[in-house]
Amino acid sequence: MFGEFRDGQGLEGSPNFPKPGAVKRKDGEDAGRGDHRATTHNVDSLPAVFDGVNALRDGRKKLQEELATQSAAPHKYRSHGVISRVVRHMMFETVTLSIIALNAVWIGYDADKNNAISIDKADLLFQVVENFFCTYFSFEVGLRAIAFREKTMLIRDGWFVFDGTLVLLMIVETWIIPLVSVGDAANVGWVSVLRLLRLLRLTRMARLMRAVPELVTLIKGMLAAVRSVGSTLVLLVIFMYIFAIIFTQYFQDNPAYMTRFGTMMNSMFTLFLAGTLLDDCTEVFKPLIADGHLGMLVVVLLYIVLSSFTVFNMLVGVLCEVVSATAYGEREKAIITEVHDKMEGVYRSIDTDGTGTISKKEFNVMKANDTVVEALRSIGVEPKHLLVLSDTLFESNTRADWQPGDIPDENEDEGNELTFQEFLEMVCHLRPENTASVMDLADMRQMMRTSLRKTEARVSELASAIAELAHSGADGVKRSRRAELRDEAARERDRADRAEARADALAEELSQLREKYGAPPSAS
Repeated sequence: MFGEFRDGQGLEGSPNFPKPGAVKRKDGEDAGRGDHRATTHNVDSLPAVFDGVNALRDGRKKLQEELATQSAAPHKYRSHGVISRVVRHMMFETVTLSIIALNAVWIGYDADKNNAISIDKADLLFQVVENFFCTYFSFEVGLRAIAFREKTMLIRDGWFVFDGTLVLLMIVETWIIPLVSVGDAANVGWVSVLRLLRLLRLTRMARLMRAVPELVTLIKGMLAAVRSVGSTLVLLVIFMYIFAIIFTQYFQDNPAYMTRFGTMMNSMFTLFLAGTLLDDCTEVFKPLIADGHLGMLVVVLLYIVLSSFTVFNMLVGVLCEVVSATAYGEREKAIITEVHDKMEGVYRSIDTDGTGTISKKEFNVMKANDTVVEALRSIGVEPKHLLVLSDTLFESNTRADWQPGDIPDENEDEGNELTFQEFLEMVCHLRPENTASVMDLADMRQMMRTSLRKTEARVSELASAIAELAHSGADGVKRSRRAELRDEAARERDRADRAEARADALAEELSQLREKYGAPPSAS
């Protein structure tokens, strides 16, 4: 079996198993590391109507794009200054969200109690409260505008443009309109239209939803389920239409049933209320039983089973599935974003060469930082995993080209250099709780092969050095050097033995995975 791993003939014999060349490397070769998860194989065969669920369960591409954007752009607020500290403080955000919620409640009270055409003609209470809200929101938007690192970012920040537009409309209604009207009601008849715009302030409650992750999950789940819900409703309408034709043709000449089943519209309306929503369905059953239409009673019951019991319950199941997938994706996104924010500052401080990438040496410095250790622990990576993680992350690309007998380059011990986004993606994928896929085992196998080739090359180098020393005339130096080389050769053979044991364990694990998921046996 060890020979199969060494010679590259072990797992490739299976027709469904990817070749080593399919393992992705930084230089742009084919996909491999981390792009497949065993947890997604059981949903790939679902109909296209549920494709949104698969996209939610593996939404890493969108998350990677968002994090890449965050990494490339500096923080929108300055890191120094009194105003910047105020805007970045959690208390400021909490007070603003509280005022937004209070304003939403006040809009409802104002709509019910205030009948004035403009704010200057309202009661004193309404004038004071409206001016308070307008003053605070103007103050809040102004502080945020001053705190921006670059003023050109004002028009690129979606939330600032949104809030600024709403505050501008509020200023026009509260302060500008009363000054322009000058008490002339004939000139302010159109003000009632502007007052309707104040309802747009309710849209600021979207910021409240951002502070409550559960609300965000529900809303995103609803949006993701639009296609599935629409397909379910189309199926329900088809059932309703078919059964409406049956009832209309049967009762169209019966005056007693003209109200409920005299036309197609009446039949569909009756079926929707009594058959789908089960709203007072006994009012439909009783006449059918009294008049002896038992066959149509069976048809009504069949419609209820198909529409209310089957289609509606299927709709509930679809919604639960989509919301669960959305919640999982939001949790993953929150964890990765938190780790990203914690580690980015440390990463920028240790990137002394300014290349924007992380080397193995720089990672060894990072893993000694308490902030990095805490961030890695939050995603399940313990300090004891860091040594293995270091060797895995920074494996050299050129090692795949090694051949037995080649002399290794000592400079390759440094390995790859990764961008911060690639580093974060690979760390999250290599979390211990993630389920290993076949591609992960293929990647591990490729690494074992290249490590074995390096070991063989090193042993060959030592053997050549020993043979050369055997012909030297300095017996003392020869014996000392020979002993050192023997010890080093023994250590390299010990590493090879451990690598062989690891290869055996991986082969056994792969065999168990094949038995578990029913993969075809590998060809010898």
